[in-house]
Amino acid sequence: MCQICSPAVRVRLMSMEGLSDRELLDAYVAKASDAAFAELVRRYIGLVYSAAARQVGERQAAEDVTQAVFIVLARKCGTLRRDVVLGAWLYNATRLAALDCLKIAARREKHERAAVAMRADPPNESASCAEMLAYLDEGLARLGAKDRSALVMRFFREQSMKEVGQALGVSENTATMRVGRAVEKLRVYFSRKGIVVPAAAVVALMTAEAARGVPPGLAATLSQVAVSAPGAAGAAAGSAAGSAAGQLIAKGVVAAMTAAKTKAISITVIAVILMGTTVYLVSQELVGGAGKQKKVERVETNVAVPPKGKPAAKTPRKLFSTIGAASYDESSGVKDYGPIVGSLVSGSWLRYNSFDFGPGATTFGALVAVPPTLAGRKIEIRLDSLNGPLAGVLTIKGTAGWTDFVYQETPVSGAAGVHDVYLVVSEGQHVGNLTSFRFTRKLDASEVIAAADFRASKATLSTRGVVLRTPADWVSYGPVDFGTGVKSITVEMVAMKEGMLEIYLDGMERPPLAGFPLSPGQSAGDFMAQTAEIEMISGPHDVFIKLVDGDGPVTIRRLKFGR
Repeated sequence: MCQICSPAVRVRLMSMEGLSDRELLDAYVAKASDAAFAELVRRYIGLVYSAAARQVGERQAAEDVTQAVFIVLARKCGTLRRDVVLGAWLYNATRLAALDCLKIAARREKHERAAVAMRADPPNESASCAEMLAYLDEGLARLGAKDRSALVMRFFREQSMKEVGQALGVSENTATMRVGRAVEKLRVYFSRKGIVVPAAAVVALMTAEAARGVPPGLAATLSQVAVSAPGAAGAAAGSAAGSAAGQLIAKGVVAAMTAAKTKAISITVIAVILMGTTVYLVSQELVGGAGKQKKVERVETNVAVPPKGKPAAKTPRKLFSTIGAASYDESSGVKDYGPIVGSLVSGSWLRYNSFDFGPGATTFGALVAVPPTLAGRKIEIRLDSLNGPLAGVLTIKGTAGWTDFVYQETPVSGAAGVHDVYLVVSEGQHVGNLTSFRFTRKLDASEVIAAADFRASKATLSTRGVVLRTPADWVSYGPVDFGTGVKSITVEMVAMKEGMLEIYLDGMERPPLAGFPLSPGQSAGDFMAQTAEIEMISGPHDVFIKLVDGDGPVTIRRLKFGR
């Protein structure tokens, strides 16, 4: 009978379920408790195996990586910090193990087949979901340690916001905000990879991955790491358990962890020396022995300090440019959460230097998130100073929550030529979270309209133009002044697959004004102009272009209207 399945062990496991991760680690280190280690395996095997499977491909490789991670845990659990977030630590160890596994496979000239095998789209999975899976772990790795820990606990470990807050040492409300910000950072990362999805899709992906099945028998195998490792903190812990591949990967992970920690300590020492201060560094790994101190004496350096004064002049920001909210030049009373600016309250403000409005902006739009109960707060748009000319006021509408960003806009006037822009909160609390904004102007049908000069979109902006990737992606322009009337519309574009674009006026709920059948181009740069005759239209209208059929991408470069 497998020891993990024996009645005695099952009784001990039941007694372990109420213990915290820290208590289980202590029990394993102090008493070589196989039941304590088995409980840790039960809690985290799903997290580790699903992350391994996404990254290395085939099932056997994922099992080897999973074994390696728990072997490393058995070897190093005695050296983990008291406040370690174990799920996040195991996730990081899984990423290191997966990288080492791929390196080993590469040396055997098999890594390409292994990587492709698991990257294939699951049968019932949407293309965007499959694309997100390919980048999920890379995106998580790019997050800060606390953001990554928050997502691992909330979605992969399915812990409550209260439990997340307790593990991170913050309140439940703060944990909720951190999780929301981390989800938004991950969504922004996906968008930079050309995968434009709402935050809810990111959450759904992580939740689904948490439920990924673990191969039968793997938990029992991993629990033998503890059984074969009396005195778990010893260097030989787990040496008799796990596959040979798992052992080899575990060895690489331990080496990588040691190298990373040594590098981090070295960088800290160098930074301290450059600052020219006297400090004490406490490092058990570097000095040896808990609590020992190593003194770094004051060192005088000749590091050049930039002169005080105004920063170097920037290239003026332009109309139609999307401005990251966190790219401000000066602020007061706000907080940055990656690309998000939040904690906007009465008296908060942000300054953005040097906007070239050209002949004049007519609309200000921003991506804002705020719960419906806090709708109605206002952001003033002022020119050149906090009390400068008022160009417009954005009254914020409620969205589905703090991470549901919706594009909202308001008319502006008096913004022509070059000015500094101030976004000012004159009253209210919890005004909203802000990720980006843009100024646009009224367009004239007599001019050639660059695709990048859009008003709003559910699309991706590239160096070639605006990219529509999936059906229901759209972009809008306007208002466009058609004057006394136009009779045709020309769209310069390139499509990679067959499909259909439709043109709408003043809203996509109306019947389409025109349609463009899509034919695949010779290459991504093979733009073709297609013209459609339309009924005479005149006066100002908003123009919408929507991909209604096909599986993109379709890149639009220019629009023209004919009289």
